[in-house]
Amino acid sequence: MPKNSLSKELAASSESFISRSADTTVAITSTGPVGICGMSASTIVIPDVQADEEFRRKELAKEWGVGKITCVPLETGVLEFGSVTKDKRETTVGSEFSEAQRPYRRTVFMHNEWVAHRSTDRFFKSMTSILESGVLRARYSEVLIVIAFSAFLSVYNGISGGFMDFNDVTQPALLPHLPVLSIPIAIFTLTSPSLGLLLVFRNNAAYGRWDNARKVWGSIINKTRSLVRQANTFFTEDRYPGFGSFRDFRRRVAAETSAFTRCLRCFLRGKEDEEALRIELAQLGFTPDEVKSYMGAGNRQVFALQKIAETMRLYGMDGRDRARMDQTLSDLCDDVGACERIFKTPIPIVYTRHTSRFVGTWLALLPLGLWGVDKSWNHLASIPVSGLIVFFLLGIEELAQQIEEPFGILPMEAFCDGAIGPALWEMVNAEDKKRAHEITFAPPPEVKVTEEAGKQPWEAKEEGTRDVSGKVTPNAWAPVP
Repeated sequence: MPKNSLSKELAASSESFISRSADTTVAITSTGPVGICGMSASTIVIPDVQADEEFRRKELAKEWGVGKITCVPLETGVLEFGSVTKDKRETTVGSEFSEAQRPYRRTVFMHNEWVAHRSTDRFFKSMTSILESGVLRARYSEVLIVIAFSAFLSVYNGISGGFMDFNDVTQPALLPHLPVLSIPIAIFTLTSPSLGLLLVFRNNAAYGRWDNARKVWGSIINKTRSLVRQANTFFTEDRYPGFGSFRDFRRRVAAETSAFTRCLRCFLRGKEDEEALRIELAQLGFTPDEVKSYMGAGNRQVFALQKIAETMRLYGMDGRDRARMDQTLSDLCDDVGACERIFKTPIPIVYTRHTSRFVGTWLALLPLGLWGVDKSWNHLASIPVSGLIVFFLLGIEELAQQIEEPFGILPMEAFCDGAIGPALWEMVNAEDKKRAHEITFAPPPEVKVTEEAGKQPWEAKEEGTRDVSGKVTPNAWAPVP
């Protein structure tokens, strides 16, 4: 879809994998997966198009990053739908690449990921993939500018101050009236501590925001689970809420709680997430009118909390139980405020700008300082060294810029779809089994013995009970001799 394209130019030109595939004609009797799907009228799944020898559009799929395709037979042909395993990042650089790259940083680690992360091979993998670094792709223009200036400086100073030929013989200046461009390296030595402090504070502040955001979402995960657990405990009767498509109040609270987390995610992600939210609300079981009310709310996450409170009031809870659940809702509202605070309040702009100006000026003048201390042949070593220093220092600043707004890289989809949604419904289903078990094995109602003596084969001495096995409760009744 156009909104999934990482290149604004391609999106504007409406070029896509689909439009490019139209240039290829596939015969319905071909031996490829599309032809087999059409002839056999059965669904064909291509797990990896690059590994399928009969798939004719391998190069096109590789270009657009299409890894898996499912072919579905229709009356008029074959429908293809698939998934992207590698986006077309070759078409994006700079700021556009930085924004397009953010969704790919929403990592969630499990056991296998941790094993690979702490592997001793990580050093070699990181070094061999340095040219594929996202930092380099995002800040390539600054790196190229400094490298180009360093190369120009070597040529210019060679012309104005002399150069060394291939026999290591120093040749006189071609234009001796031109000045040699250079500044003392001491300037960089004196200012580097200040630059380091600025970068360290900038990164610490940005990481603190990311860490705070992750902790807030961790708190949300725990409290949503507690809210459904409280509903399972305090909603002792399973009855229809009186409206909607949920058969009992516990399920309605679970769905509304899951809707709350998704509304909060949509607010933090922006309008591009609204269509996904609309679909998810319908999948949770809300009626079209309820979905419309959620989507039309000015503050959807607070509206979702209010809907949970309304369900609690409609059930008619005990006052003490409702106070406990209301406290959980208040705590969730505090977490919403914490997310809004992080999202709406960046690190002071004046600090960010001054740091960028300091770093930019320091790196721009760096080749002038390196040229004077470079003892290599015609000072050529300063060219790649300048590029490396720019890459690493700008990388530090770029990292801080990326994590300063943490909600774009936090895996909130994984939180909502993995840590929250399934856990809530599992808790509801577990409570269903527990209640069904209690009903199945519950003892029958107590039978009071009030019959007069002589009318039954036992004599009633006083009111009492007996259980289903006939066991006599002491001092309740005694059989007639």
